[in-house]
Amino acid sequence: MSYRQLDFYLGTRSLETFETLYAVASVFQVLSDIKLDTLHNYYSNRFCSDTGDRSDDIRKAEASVIARYLALKDKVDNNYTMRESDLLQYVEELSTRCAVGIDGINAEHIKWTKDTQLITVICSMLTLCIRFGIVADSFTQGLLIPLLNKNSNNIDLTIPNHYRPIVISTTFSKILEIHILKKCGEHEFHDLQFGFVGNRGTPMTL
Repeated sequence: MSYRQLDFYLGTRSLETFETLYAVASVFQVLSDIKLDTLHNYYSNRFCSDTGDRSDDIRKAEASVIARYLALKDKVDNNYTMRESDLLQYVEELSTRCAVGIDGINAEHIKWTKDTQLITVICSMLTLCIRFGIVADSFTQGLLIPLLNKNSNNIDLTIPNHYRPIVISTTFSKILEIHILKKCGEHEFHDLQFGFVGNRGTPMTL
């Protein structure tokens, strides 16, 4: 399988996360520290909500990906690549004291595999997400959890205003967010842009 075919696998929103990693892991033949069968058995229940033979789903996804790729190939920035050294730095920045997102993957899973070829797989996947401007649906979903506000002792727990909502994102989306945030920090913004730029606010526009 060529890297062009690898693009086919990763340039879609319809392909589930596990199918993506399984397909790419097959390309790189992860046989050293982590075997493909081991990867399949360990992560199958975490990445997929259903069980059974996935070959039909993968074939359908591949056909959908090819069609999507052909429609978008002229818009792809083929020169962009996320470096593995950057990815390893982002992985180290992940907190290991956070709850898992909807995919059931936590920071420890990624940190434990940082010395294997799975890092190459993840790096390729996120690179193509940025090239195509397409992410998996799970990247846009999160678990909404209500937490009591600080200094909330002896208060009425039935009042909604005493809670603050937090959203638990998936680990892969956090890695992508860290990367984009750092790249935005390196970007030279226009003098007239004030939104989402540090040390600039409304008074400066008056």
